[in-house]
Amino acid sequence: MSIAAHTMCQNKTNPKISVLGLGGGGLCSFIHKFLPNATVTGVDIDEEMLKIGTEWFAFKQDDKLKAVIQDGLEYLTELEK
Repeated sequence: MSIAAHTMCQNKTNPKISVLGLGGGGLCSFIHKFLPNATVTGVDIDEEMLKIGTEWFAFKQDDKLKAVIQDGLEYLTELEK
């Protein structure tokens, strides 16, 4: 994460961050740890990725860290509306 992105999010009361491509959940977990006031949503089209992240990489969802199983483009289109 760049210093600029970190600074921008730190100055907001509740930034919302979307990560397209959940993978094992490592990036989402990292952002969640270092920006605890941010709401982080990991989006992946493959439900198996969430299962792998949870079982093998200790990805844990909570009120500020969520996973969505959906096509990333569709997710962004819905956010825009």
